Amino acid sequence: MSVCSCEALGSGLGGLLILARMTCACGHSGEASAVRIVSTAPSRIDLAGGTLDIYPIYLIEEGAYTVNAAITLGSYVVVETDVCRGVRIVSEDLGEELSAPSAESLPLGGPLDLLVRGVRFYGVPEGTLITARNLPPPGSGIGASSSLLIALSAALCRLNGLNPDTDRLVDIAFQLETQNLRYPTGKQDYYAAACGGINAIWFGPGGPRVERLGPDPDFAKALRSQTLLVDTGRSRASASVNWDMLRNYVEDRGDTRERMRRIRQVAYEMKQALEGRDLEAVARLLAEEWEA
Repeated sequence: MSVCSCEALGSGLGGLLILARMTCACGHSGEASAVRIVSTAPSRIDLAGGTLDIYPIYLIEEGAYTVNAAITLGSYVVVETDVCRGVRIVSEDLGEELSAPSAESLPLGGPLDLLVRGVRFYGVPEGTLITARNLPPPGSGIGASSSLLIALSAALCRLNGLNPDTDRLVDIAFQLETQNLRYPTGKQDYYAAACGGINAIWFGPGGPRVERLGPDPDFAKALRSQTLLVDTGRSRASASVNWDMLRNYVEDRGDTRERMRRIRQVAYEMKQALEGRDLEAVARLLAEEWEA
């Protein structure tokens, strides 16, 4: 078991960071240029309101919030052009590689399916190398795959001269990962990766609304010092768990709906606790969220 402090929790972590560099292959203006783009995105911890971001729960539980916080333990993607034959994807954390003559011919399925779907959707020129690394362990439950996909999507948007707004970037990533998982999923992870910081995210008619919860520096420092993220060494398959929960909720099995309403109330109170700088209430509500 390993433990790390949530260093960026509540601080000025702004979500995506994209660095791009263009170099002329021949040293002359007007010649074809090689591009190197580095994109990083944070993962998140779920403070309250988990699973309320899954359709149609957030419509039935009207006015529901999900409250989460971005953390520095995230993902990075490097996109380089004119460095290889065809198109090549390398996952450093998985130790997997995949090559094809073009983006369109990259095969779906396998351990790199999520990355492949992103590359196929946005497209890259032949000669492009995509190197990715997910810092959290697989199945850690902190939105690592969503962080990776947002980092990749942002890099490929920069490469292709696209400038989607946050909602569009998130929506595409959400659809791609749903295809990858083959299960319903939510959207809170993508917003944490794209926006950073601590946010209350409302999902309802007309689309999501992100409200930044910006505690003052002293409270943010206290919150970081009292928060630990622990790697238990065990992975979790959240997609199938979410599906079971969603089915039980829709079919009104057991006390699922009652528990979901309690989670909704805890999220309301968590938002108020963060806005009120009440660290003891944050801790108490976090425990209640786990029990709900």
